[in-house]
Amino acid sequence: MMVWDQLSLPPRISSALQRTNLKSVREVLSLPAVDVQRLTGLAHAEVLKLLTAAADACRRHAPLSVLQLQRGECCRCESGLRLGVSCPVLDGLLRGGLPVGGITELSGQSGAGKTQLALQISLSVQYPVEHGGLGAGALYICTEDSFPIRRLQQMISEQAILRSDVPSSLISGLRFSDHVYIEHAADLDSLQVCLSRRAPVLLAAGLVRLIVVDSVAALFRSEFQAEDWMERNKQLLTFSSMLHQLSQEFTTPVLCINQVTDVLKDHDSLGPLSSSVTPALGLAWANQVLVRLMIRRLQKTVSRGDQSSALRQLEDFYFEMIGRSGSVISGKITGTRSIGAPHRMTVSSAAHGSDNLVTMAPCTPLLRVILLLILLGPASQETINPALVDLTNRNADFGTRMYRAIASRTDENIFLSPFTLSTGLLVLLSATSGSTQEQLLQGLTLTGLDHQSLPDLFRTLRNVVLRRDAANLQQGAAIFPGENFQLSTAFQDLLQNKFGVKAQKLSYTLPRESEDAINRWAQEQTEGKIQELVPSLDPQTQLLLASVASYQTRFNPPFNSSVTLDERFFVDKYHVVMVPMMFRADKYFLAYDRSVKVGVLKLPMADGAAMLVVLPDEDVDITAVEDEVTSENIQAWIRQLKKTKLEVQLPRFTLESSYSLKDTLQTLNITQVFEDDADISNMGGAKGTKLTQVYHKSVISVDETTDDGIQGRDAAFASPPPRLTINRPFIFIIFQQTTGSLLFMGRVTNPLKN
Repeated sequence: MMVWDQLSLPPRISSALQRTNLKSVREVLSLPAVDVQRLTGLAHAEVLKLLTAAADACRRHAPLSVLQLQRGECCRCESGLRLGVSCPVLDGLLRGGLPVGGITELSGQSGAGKTQLALQISLSVQYPVEHGGLGAGALYICTEDSFPIRRLQQMISEQAILRSDVPSSLISGLRFSDHVYIEHAADLDSLQVCLSRRAPVLLAAGLVRLIVVDSVAALFRSEFQAEDWMERNKQLLTFSSMLHQLSQEFTTPVLCINQVTDVLKDHDSLGPLSSSVTPALGLAWANQVLVRLMIRRLQKTVSRGDQSSALRQLEDFYFEMIGRSGSVISGKITGTRSIGAPHRMTVSSAAHGSDNLVTMAPCTPLLRVILLLILLGPASQETINPALVDLTNRNADFGTRMYRAIASRTDENIFLSPFTLSTGLLVLLSATSGSTQEQLLQGLTLTGLDHQSLPDLFRTLRNVVLRRDAANLQQGAAIFPGENFQLSTAFQDLLQNKFGVKAQKLSYTLPRESEDAINRWAQEQTEGKIQELVPSLDPQTQLLLASVASYQTRFNPPFNSSVTLDERFFVDKYHVVMVPMMFRADKYFLAYDRSVKVGVLKLPMADGAAMLVVLPDEDVDITAVEDEVTSENIQAWIRQLKKTKLEVQLPRFTLESSYSLKDTLQTLNITQVFEDDADISNMGGAKGTKLTQVYHKSVISVDETTDDGIQGRDAAFASPPPRLTINRPFIFIIFQQTTGSLLFMGRVTNPLKN
């Protein structure tokens, strides 16, 4: 029973409340203001006073402004107790280390060093307080990959070197590996069980004083589709509330590793101003974080003796308005060290001619705007330029048409890269003019677009697809005119700056030398995975267009090679082969298209791509399904995906496919560029040159490979889920999830055939 007089309300409001059936503050806050006014008979202004008082009664702590946090005026957050990270410069950047009363977020791209830094902090917490630790262990919750035990053991073996400030006798007495408690959470339910049941037991017993979640984005990104943003935000708030409660009750720092999402155009990002990425999960999650750190891998390296380490930049930011700090660090598998003192960056005030911190005072209207953004707007920060979406969709339309044209000519395995092929054909488009260009625009489904803006638009798309952490994708395109062709400097600059494409003149009257030059180029572009692109050349060749691509899958979550077994694959009704069948039990996205009679399975990759496996029903011929492989159907399949517990069996296979595409392109009404009246004069030469041939070759390895070499572990389920076995011919599509670009398409009729 609530005593309304305790809310310090005017007598009139208290009396009105006592005449109603409202018994608690929670009941008052759960009602719309209009209903409260109707029940109490109060004026609108009085209802607002009531709601404000009720909200204040529920608040455990007084609100703080960002400026107060920056100045260190939060007594509960700045109690003087911090968890050091075993690096004096980084501890200085963090004002002593991680705060013990809140959530610290560490975000960055794949391979930036997030997990490595989290492991180092998991060891630092075990040192006594006088050496920057908290004298207890760490609870490490894995939501993506298996725990990197080998990396942890290597870091433990190097503690005497990394922590030279600590007596060696103390280090040798610490049993580091015994005090890192590992939990695996395959879904939100198991994560909630871990935080509500297991974590409090470990904390109450004094066994741990650090909680690490690696990563927070994985489950929320995989559990919910874009249209489920409201439910995702509710679950995010529930999750963060549990973390805050544990942190406050047990005076424990919480470190959450977060993924990032690409920023494709200028907008108000939640990440550093200098970055092209921003932390994932949007504003709903950002409002729950006390300290935000972003780590980025730089291009430079630093050497000590015979060892070299990649440089990383760690930035401490919350709002750009109050200034940010940054430090360059050197990361190795054995630990993290700073090589430069932190530098303060502030927002300059031109009006006063000095560097001033721009502050933001709290105000009710601003808070209301933030709440509306959380409750009414999608949480995703992935903002895509509409023109980029249009180009991606048109490229996908051309890619699926090309796939169907190739599929209609063979019953064997198929593999091609629509993205790489589009790169080369867009280069060709820039070289053409007049009716040749108009026909090419139509054949590439680009009619209606401003062809002059295409190079800049494609460069933006290319930078997203070929980002630095996509090291398992190698691709390239090139144009090879005859030695007498005059290439203009402007055209060569366009190729290099917008498309990343090479132009090289060849002497086709010496076919063997030209073949060797093209094949060497293919080897360089794919790091030797493609050895031969052209077997022979016609001495009458005038102009060639070539494109190559190679891809190594890195599934996330990965398959475990220790449970891969040989099983049957039904090539057709009369032909069965034994193939290595990979296995994993986890939560996967699955859809079924009744009109086409196919199941669609989504397998995410560690590089931000994903594979769609399109499996026809047993009584459906794959050639009938291929007629329905359109960009519209692919998008529809992706929208229909729902997450479910599943055991997946997928063949391990390698494909290498090579095509001479002149005839295929002509079936798509791209003909004039191959004829004598072709106009390719934008390259700089005179009219009369025509395209002789288009060569394309792609190779893919689909297996259990992981980034760190550690095999995936199956998710733990109370009972075995249904099993989906890919044991008959299927289609697969690899697409980049941020933009939706089709990277690769293929058909597997026999996994044993290369």
